Amino acid sequence: MIRLVGSWIDIGKIYLSSIDALARLSPQLHGALCYQIPSQKDVLLSAHVDVWPLRQLYQLHLEQYPQAGKVYAATRTWSLMYWQPVFLSVLSVHGIKMAPKLDTLKQHVQNGSIYGYFLSHDDMDVGHQDALIQIAGKRLKALCEGYYQALSSVAKMPKRNAFRLLADSVLSALSRLVSILPVTNQQVLAWSKSWLEALGLSSQSRLMLIDINAKQQILGLDRIACCMHYLRDPKDLCRTCPKQCKDTRKERIKSHYLNELIA
Repeated sequence: MIRLVGSWIDIGKIYLSSIDALARLSPQLHGALCYQIPSQKDVLLSAHVDVWPLRQLYQLHLEQYPQAGKVYAATRTWSLMYWQPVFLSVLSVHGIKMAPKLDTLKQHVQNGSIYGYFLSHDDMDVGHQDALIQIAGKRLKALCEGYYQALSSVAKMPKRNAFRLLADSVLSALSRLVSILPVTNQQVLAWSKSWLEALGLSSQSRLMLIDINAKQQILGLDRIACCMHYLRDPKDLCRTCPKQCKDTRKERIKSHYLNELIA
């Protein structure tokens, strides 16, 4: 059954084809975003979080980067928890025009990371895009509130920075849509405001336009939050690290984009 916002309709096999469409599109948005049917031996992260996989991930990052300390380990674990639900939510709304039920989402915990996902063949919402953004945003916020509570039993992390990083991830996912869907920068900029409003995170992150040449612009992330990567090496700042001035960030994002074209 697929639920139309405001009413119910029987559409038979359309949901199955939507799962197939999502599975085909997702690796295009991010190479590690792959559909995987779970087996009994798999370690999974779901909406009803078992904290022991989080504790293992947190401990692993502590051991791998002892110089970075607990703040980095907690932030890195948090970032791994939410990135797939974010990308799947954005891709579902704008790629297949549906809002997924995230309470059925299962994420694979493997090789010291979280990648690979499974969505139950359950109902999804279809409707106007503005309504879908609101639905998907609220579901994503509810899921991440639960994730944050689970992480808080393992490690300390300021909630303000945690949810600013969530906002960054949503805008990062949106910015990638330009490369796989027939959408414009201006459309993505408008959607970014709607998504942040739906999440209750307005003004907690931004996208900016960066000139490549006289005829081309790309979108770059204008972050407020810090992912704490610099704690591993103070000289190794992310391209979008807010510790750098905006001009430096723009130039690094532009250089990365041009290098990707060459590669």
